[in-house]
Amino acid sequence: MIIEIIIFLILIFIVFLWVTKKTSTKPFVDSKGEKVKDSVADEVYLKLGGVKQWVLLRGRNINNPILIFLHGGPGISEHGLFRYYNKELEKDFIVVGWDQRGCGKSYSKSISPQSMKIDTFVSDLHELVQYLKKRFGKDKVYLLGKSWGSMLGTIYASRYPDDVAAYIGTGQVADPRESERLGYEFTLEEAESRNNKKALAELENIKFPPGSNIKDVGVERKWLTKFGGSVYGKTGYLMSWVPKTLSVDEYAWPDLMKFLFVENMASKMMWPEIFNTNLFKQVSKLEVPVYFLLGRHDHQVSSKLAAEYFEVLDAPKKELIWFEYSAHNPPFEEAEKFNDVVKNIVKNRGQ
Repeated sequence: MIIEIIIFLILIFIVFLWVTKKTSTKPFVDSKGEKVKDSVADEVYLKLGGVKQWVLLRGRNINNPILIFLHGGPGISEHGLFRYYNKELEKDFIVVGWDQRGCGKSYSKSISPQSMKIDTFVSDLHELVQYLKKRFGKDKVYLLGKSWGSMLGTIYASRYPDDVAAYIGTGQVADPRESERLGYEFTLEEAESRNNKKALAELENIKFPPGSNIKDVGVERKWLTKFGGSVYGKTGYLMSWVPKTLSVDEYAWPDLMKFLFVENMASKMMWPEIFNTNLFKQVSKLEVPVYFLLGRHDHQVSSKLAAEYFEVLDAPKKELIWFEYSAHNPPFEEAEKFNDVVKNIVKNRGQ
C-alpha cells in the first residue's frame, strides 16, 4: 500500500511539473558551457497574414541552409516530436518550426474561420520564407512537408519555385478523396479479418464516399490506427508520444492541450477544401528537386497513391525513398534513417 501511495504522489508531482513548466529554447553551448558562435536558438512571434504566429529557429551554424518543417493536420503541431526525434538536423540546418495559424502556440480565438483556407496558409508561408531569407541572408529554403504540410509544401513549391532549394514530402498527400477510399478499404478488411464486430458496425455506418464527412474520418482513423495503419505495428502510440512532446524545452502542458484539441477546429474548417484538392490535377509539375520519403505501411495517407503521384510528377530531379518499418510517420518511426536521408539530400546537392 505504501508503494502505491508513493507512486501516486510521484505521478502527481510529475503532472505538477508539466503544468507549471516554463517553456523556452536553450542556446547551443560548447564543452565550457559557452554559447556556440554563429548558432541560433530563438523563439519569435511573427505577424503573418496579420495574425501573430509562433516560429522556432534552431541551428548550430547560421551558415547552414534553412529547413522549414511544415506540420500535419491541419492543426497538429508536431514540433515537440520533431525536436525530440529529429534534433540531429539542427547540426546541418537552421531548422524552422512554425505553428500554423489557428494551431498550437499560434492559436487564437480571434482568428477568422474564413481565413482558414489553403491559399491563406500558402500566403502565410510566403511571408515566413521572405523573413527567413532576409534574416539569414539566404536565397532559398528547403521545405519538409508532412501529411497536410506536404500538400501545403507542394502547392507552395509550385507557386514560388525561386524560393525553394528542394521539396521533401513525407506522409505525402496526392488525392485525399482517393486516399480516404483506400484507407477505408484497408480498415474494413482488417476489421473483417480480425472479426472485430464493433469496428465493423462503426465502419459500415460511414457515409459514402468515405472521407466526405469529417466525423466519419475520425471514426475511420480510430480503427485504422488500432490496426497499425498510422504507426507500423503499434496501436497505442499517442500516449507514448505525450511524454516525449512534454520532455522538450519548448512545450508544456497547455501546448499539449492545444495539440490535442485545436486540431479538430482546424480540420473541421479546412477538410472540405482539402478533401477536394487533387494534386494529380492541380500540381503536375514542379520546377525544383523533389524527394518523397514514404512509409511502406502508410494507410492514413496512402503511400501507394503517393508513389503513383511521384511517378507522374514532372520535376528536374526526383527521388523516392521507402521506409520499410514506417507507416504515416517516418520522421518519428525511423528517426535515425530519416535524419540521415534529409542530411544527404543537401550533401548530394553540393550545399
